[in-house]
Amino acid sequence: MGGGPPARLTESEAQEVASKSVRLIATDEKGRPIPGAHVSLNPPVIGQDVKATDEMWADLAVTDQAGAAEFSAPKVFVPSGPSTRIVFVTDPATRRIGMVPITPVDLDRPLTTILKPPLEVHVTILDDQMQKAGRELSSPAIDVLLMRHVGEDKTHFPPVQRYENHDLGPFPGREMTLLLPKSRQYSKDRFNFYARASGAYVTPVSAKLKGNRGTAVFAAQPKPFVDLVGGAAPELRQIKGWKNGGPVTIAELRGKVVILDFWGYWCGPCVVSMPKLMELHDKYAERGLVIIAIHDDSVSSIEEMDARLRSARINQWGGRDLPFLVALDGGGKMRIVGTDQTTRGATTAAYGVTAFPTSVLIDRNGSVIKKFHPHTFDSNELEQLLGSAPASGVSAATR
Repeated sequence: MGGGPPARLTESEAQEVASKSVRLIATDEKGRPIPGAHVSLNPPVIGQDVKATDEMWADLAVTDQAGAAEFSAPKVFVPSGPSTRIVFVTDPATRRIGMVPITPVDLDRPLTTILKPPLEVHVTILDDQMQKAGRELSSPAIDVLLMRHVGEDKTHFPPVQRYENHDLGPFPGREMTLLLPKSRQYSKDRFNFYARASGAYVTPVSAKLKGNRGTAVFAAQPKPFVDLVGGAAPELRQIKGWKNGGPVTIAELRGKVVILDFWGYWCGPCVVSMPKLMELHDKYAERGLVIIAIHDDSVSSIEEMDARLRSARINQWGGRDLPFLVALDGGGKMRIVGTDQTTRGATTAAYGVTAFPTSVLIDRNGSVIKKFHPHTFDSNELEQLLGSAPASGVSAATR
């Protein structure tokens, strides 16, 4: 099940769509037009106020009496942005919904979408552990990854299903119901849910689906140690294996912008997130970004790790291997300082990581900027860090 981000809009494509419009027609299953349907870049959410000032949340258009809507193409296509955009069309009166993938070549003709009953997914972040610790759940949000089926690769046997990943959201709040397309037309598409909150680790508890209703439950627990943000990044320790180079140290990487991604072959979301990191590596490595994927101490060697990832390389990474540094953590089961929690690996413990994947962003001066999930990362922040010079006296790493 290969997945990766859509191709980026080229400069010539951006110029071409600048003066064009997107035209949509919404109908019911009998072909009758649906007036008053809302067109937006995100699926609707019940149970929270999703109105915001930016265009991402505002309706792109509302269908007229003929079920037609038209809006400017630059509202969805931006230079260097995705060349395929997903637009959702929802009838607020009946909650019926449709989903339309749009590419620049689609702008020369009207696109039709049939609105059908939605899949209603209720998402909750439990905060019991936060309350026990006397902590509030701060800035909770839900992120959704749409894995849109785009065909299959018949050069493999059996054929490998190909997917295109689209990030939706974030949807602020700790409890909400999302309306998502569900019909035979979208039967091969997949929606993955992620949750986060400031000052907390948020991990999945359960997921259920019955008919047109589903639930996804997450639990938040306080970070087990004083947040590293703003302080010096802990040094890598007890690394027992390297791939694609190394060994390196955090001290040697001063002058570079560094992403440490804590992961494991056994972690589905970790494996799914790798194409996102590959994309960041491809785009920013020459500008000073260093990515190190730190695998937890659940395998004995790099060779064992590679063997366990054979299927992922074929089915989820499009036949590609990881292009950046990979470090295999060592030390076995380690206690996180100041807590009664344990994790596998000395470096993983030094960074207090108990939820996977977790990525850590480090600036050119060796200071921790933030922890994040790969699928929620804002590359604008990375652009700013790469555009800044290291502090006086700090030289770029030579590795």
